[in-house]
Formats: sequence, structure tokens, C-alpha cells
Amino acid sequence: NGIRLVLSNTSKPGQNNPTPNTGYWNAVDPRIFVIPRRANNLFFNVATPADWVQEYNCLYGPGGSAVGFHFDHNLSYAEILDFISNELTADLLRGELDPWMFHQTNLAAYDGTHTLLGDLLDLTFQKYGSYMTFPIVSPSIDAVGGHMKDRTAIRTRPVDATIQANAIVFTSPVDVTVPVTGLKNGAELYAGQWISWVPLSANVSATIPFVSAFSPEISGSSDGAGIRSVTVTTYQPRELLLAFVGAGGPSTSAQSATVSGAGLTWTLVQRVNAQAGTSEIWAATAPAMLTNASVTSTLLQGGYHQSLTVVPFAGSGGIGAFAGANGASSAPTVSLTTTRRNSRLYAVGSDPKHAAARTPGTNQVMVHEFIDAAVNDTFWVQQLSTPVPNAPTTVRLNDTAPTRDPWNFAAVEVVPAATATTVPYVVNMTQASASTAISAAGLNVGVVTTEWSSTVPTGTVISQSPAGGAPALSETAVNLVVSGGVPVTVPNYVGMTQSAASVAITSSGLQVAATTTFSSSPAGIVISQSPVGDTKVIAGSIVSIVVSSGPMPASFSSDSRTVAVTTSGPALLVAFASADGPNAAQTLTVSGGGLAWTRVQRANAQRGTAEIWRALANGPLTNQTITSAEGRTGYQQSLTVMAFTGGTGVGASVIGSAATGAPSVSLVTTRANSMVFGAGNDTTAASPRTVGDGQVMVHQFAAGGDTFWVQGRDGSVPAAGTTVRVNDTAPTADRWNLAAVEILFQ
Repeated sequence: NGIRLVLSNTSKPGQNNPTPNTGYWNAVDPRIFVIPRRANNLFFNVATPADWVQEYNCLYGPGGSAVGFHFDHNLSYAEILDFISNELTADLLRGELDPWMFHQTNLAAYDGTHTLLGDLLDLTFQKYGSYMTFPIVSPSIDAVGGHMKDRTAIRTRPVDATIQANAIVFTSPVDVTVPVTGLKNGAELYAGQWISWVPLSANVSATIPFVSAFSPEISGSSDGAGIRSVTVTTYQPRELLLAFVGAGGPSTSAQSATVSGAGLTWTLVQRVNAQAGTSEIWAATAPAMLTNASVTSTLLQGGYHQSLTVVPFAGSGGIGAFAGANGASSAPTVSLTTTRRNSRLYAVGSDPKHAAARTPGTNQVMVHEFIDAAVNDTFWVQQLSTPVPNAPTTVRLNDTAPTRDPWNFAAVEVVPAATATTVPYVVNMTQASASTAISAAGLNVGVVTTEWSSTVPTGTVISQSPAGGAPALSETAVNLVVSGGVPVTVPNYVGMTQSAASVAITSSGLQVAATTTFSSSPAGIVISQSPVGDTKVIAGSIVSIVVSSGPMPASFSSDSRTVAVTTSGPALLVAFASADGPNAAQTLTVSGGGLAWTRVQRANAQRGTAEIWRALANGPLTNQTITSAEGRTGYQQSLTVMAFTGGTGVGASVIGSAATGAPSVSLVTTRANSMVFGAGNDTTAASPRTVGDGQVMVHQFAAGGDTFWVQGRDGSVPAAGTTVRVNDTAPTADRWNLAAVEILFQ
């Protein structure tokens, strides 16, 4: 019938062909050659992780029906994948020719995207990729021949290697190319290592530097007057060089330095020269190794002393974070946040006042210190004693003594070079386990997004990018898509009371976040929500609702001394009065309406005053005149009276004043469902306010070089013990007084 090759269905591992990479002739029809498959345990009838877990444990779990080996516990899906992918990886590494056979059932997309076979092969190739490099490329015959000639030459006439400081010197009796691991310059990535092919000429020595871990090498320093120079030797190509300059300078103009030399291009990283003198960090990368190369620092303002320290770094990936600080009379300190794991931190300082030894802070050591008694200056370089293991981490570089001198202080992070790694396979892991695996591989967890899924358990990774098994450099971000479980449809809560909406939201497996605002709707009614009704979200998502606090309390304003007030019934009246005044403190007195007025707060540390007064009206008022009288007359003012129906009194209150800056005060509420309002004045300029988040402007008057205003929180404050901030974001350079008060209700 023409059939000459048959793939045998040896379904059980025990039926493996006893002679791998060979087949056998069929006993019934000797014309047919039988190719035995390499058996595995991805069964013909399983399509989902649950199917496979159930059948696998029925065979190989404790008390399973399979003859022979059994596990001491039932395996999870991830454990099954790990065990079987180990077997398949071993087949590949042994060069087995026996084919794997799988089934159409194994190709079912159990979650709409992933398949059992895809999961298994992804993990297998990830493991194989840790030993071999993808794609596998067959070299040309010429390349194979050249490689074999080199290997033959090395075998017959060995290459001599001698260890010297930071390097190995190779000598070969013949022309040959040798493989060297670890060099970054011109290297190729193979099996997780950097491989370089280094040509050697017959009887000519070649120096190959040690590929050491990321570390500083021997530094050099030069101290004194005028131009300073340091000779530098490096032991690897592409080393990073940092030049640290501390110098004196005039108090009337800024000092600066310029670093040059060694045939390199130098770049300024950080300069701090707010105090006399300067502290600077410069950087350059040397493409080739340097031998006794000269690096020079020249000051802009001549005639001052300086100190130059140059530090080469092997295995560096360049500059990370950098920062600078200065002080007129304190202990030097500067902080920065690292950008890569295992980075190293350095700082350079200058003190133009005293020749005094520094005392470095915790876990810090001095690299070089020049106590220049001739001119009474001190210049120094210090470093963190150990690399910073994690990023981002905020680290402080500082000295604890002296504490009363002026100083300039510049700091820099030196990051390690990226290394080759393989992205771990984290699909079907929990997010926590995936994050651990990613970090263990020297990678970072990137953007984590959540998608709902009816098949993948909540918190389990659905997909990743880059994919598992992909080659990558350390610190690469791995983005994850994590299952949020079965989706929840958000109902429409608008029009419900806040309490009813909150119960409904939490009963649906969602979280509630409520804010309040003044509106025409009755108090306590939900007036908007996000996400809107009928939206599908992940269980545990937050539904934000906006609840009405009812209409804004009635207010009556006049940019003068008096205002007419009308109320429909009993109410708490609160007068917010602001005025300009002389340099001496201004004061106001509120009266009128036949009421007993009591001052709540007065803020007048700056020119003018901002005040709050209160009175309780036991019945309705009709066009009652309320007056604000100035203690020092002849200045303009503004008066706003607010009527709080149902108000019983005032709770917390606060004042603040400043010669410059954005107005801001905070108080802590004492009762649930209270309101917070405040009054302010600005006697620098007629500048309209920009209120902070969640606040409303009740009234403002800007004229004649003054600004007076009343603002408050938009809506009531639901809970007692809440910190409420009354603030403006602009202007930010005027002087101001600001007073705020909590309004209490039954």
C-alpha cells in the first residue's frame, strides 16, 4: 500500500524504545519501519489544567493506579508542568530522535488563549534555553572547519596563560582564536554566558582583563593649588571613570571646575556651588584600557585650592540617580533614590570654612580627605560601604561632624552593568510567586493589569510579556496580566441613599469609596458613580459614589462693613470677616441682628486680619444688619455671613499666617457630618485664589492691592477624626492670614 514509515503509539513510559534514536522493522510487514515515539504523560483526553491534574494524580498520586513510582502528595498543575518539562528538556539535551506525540485535545484553549501543550512546551523551551541559545543556527562548513582547526591547534600546542594583576596574559605558539567568557565588548550571548572570540598571533602576548564583579578599582587623588592631575590605569575595556572635585572659591561669585584628559569625553553629572567653592562629579567612559592616562581638573576662578579624585569602575552600567545639597551651618547630608539593584553610592564635599576631619554617617567610609590647613578648607570623597541591594531605595549620604560649617555636597549612584538572564515562565503562578520568580531572575515586575476570567483562578497570572524562556538583560521589566476571577456587573446606584448603596456595593463583592458635595439633591442621596451602572469589573474593584450634602448653606456677602441677613427659621450664623490694616495687628468686632456674637478665631500675624465669629438665631431673621467694625479704621474689608440650618455650634478651629507661600491650614473634625469653612486675607496683591482639591469658593473680593475670601470643603465630612485641609494652590508668593472652623450639626 505504499506506507513505509509508521509512528508507534507506545502510550506508556514503560514502552519506551530500549535503543533510543533507532526504530525497528514491523514484524507483520517487514517493509514498514516503525518509529517509536518518546512517551510522555500529557494524556490524549485532557484539555484543561483541572482535567490533567485529576488524571495525573489518579495515576501517580499517593495510592495511584500506575505501577511503580508514586509521589508523596497530589501534584498541582504547576508541579506537573515542572516535572514533565524536566523530562522533555532531558530528551532535547540528549539529542533524542524519538519524536514526541501529542493530541488535538491538548490544543484546546482552556481559557480562550492558553493550551496545555503550549504551557508545557513554553516551560520546556525556557529550561532548554538556559543551556542552549535560541535560535539554533547551523554554522557554515567554513566556520565548522575553522573552529575545528582552532580546537586541534589548542590540543596539540597548548596556549600558555599567566595570571597577573587584574588580567590574564595569553601566549600561543601558533595563530589561533580562543573563546573567552564574560567580556562585554563585542561579545555574543550563548547559553546564558557572554562569549568572545579573541584572536591570538603566534608568539605574541595578549593581555585579557579579568571580568570581575561590578566594583571600583584603584583610585587616585591630587590635592593643592592650581590645576590638579591624576594618572589612571584601567583593566577592562569600557570602564566608567568618575572624577570627584572639591574646591574653594570666592564668596562673591560661583566657582566651577572643568575635567578633561585621558582622550575621553567628560560630562558633568552634578555641581553644587551655592556656598563658597564647589563640589562636582564628572563622568567618562573609556572604550579601551588605559595605562597611566592623565585626568585634569581646572578651576574657573583661579588662585584657590582643590582636590581631584578619580575612581574607575569595572562592570558598570553607567550613572543612575544623582543629587546635590548645600547648607550654611549644619552637618552635610544629601539623599537620593536608587534606580538599579546592587548599585554603589558616592559623594564629594567641600567645606570653605574649616580644615577639619569629617565623620561619615552610618555604613559609610572615607575614600579620600584633604584637610587643607594652609587655607582652612576641607575637601573629601566618601562612599556607602556596601552596595544597595534593592531598588528603588532612598539612601542618605551624610556626615555627623562638623555640624556648624558651610558645605556643598554632591552624590551619585553608579549602577552595575546589565547581565544576561532568561525570563522565567510565570503563567499559571500566583502573582506573588510570579513576582518572586521574576526578582530571583534579576528582573523587575513591570505593569500589572487585571482581567476578569471565568476559568483562571483569581490572582493567577494569565499572560506575561516578555514570554517565559525569552533571553533578557537584568532589570528588564516583565509585564503581567493577572486574573481577577469572574466579573461582577456594577448596578446603578444613583438615586439610592448612601447607606443602601454601600450595602449593595459590598454585597456584590465590591468596595465602596464615597465623597460628598453640595447639590440640589436631598442630603444623603447618591448623585453619581464610577464606574457607571452595567459596567463589568473585577471582583473587589472600587466603586466610587458621590453623595449629596444638600444645598450649599445660605450666604450673605458684602465687600464693606455691613451685610443684610434673612433666614427662614432658627440657624447658626457664622461671620467670616477679613480686612487690611497697618503693620500692627488689625482686629474686627462683629455685632448686630440682636444676637450675641462670639469670636471663634482671629489670624492676624501678618498685616490685616482674617476672623470667624458665631451667633445662634433662635428664630427667623428678616434683613437684619450684621456689622464688622475695624479696630483700626480706614482700611477695606469683606464680610460674609453663612446661615447653617440645623447647626448647633462649632467644633475644631485653626489659624495660620505666613509672609509667603500658598495659604494652608488643617484641623481634625470632632463630629460626623460636620462642615468646614475658612476666611483668609492677602494684603500683598489683588490676586484671585485657586482653591485646593475638594473645596469650593464661597466669596472672594480682590481690589486695591488686597484679596479677601471665604472657602470651604465641598460637602460634609462623614466621619469624626478626619483631617481636613483648607488651602489654596495659588498664588504662592504673597503674605496671608487664614482661619478655619468646623460647623457642627445635630
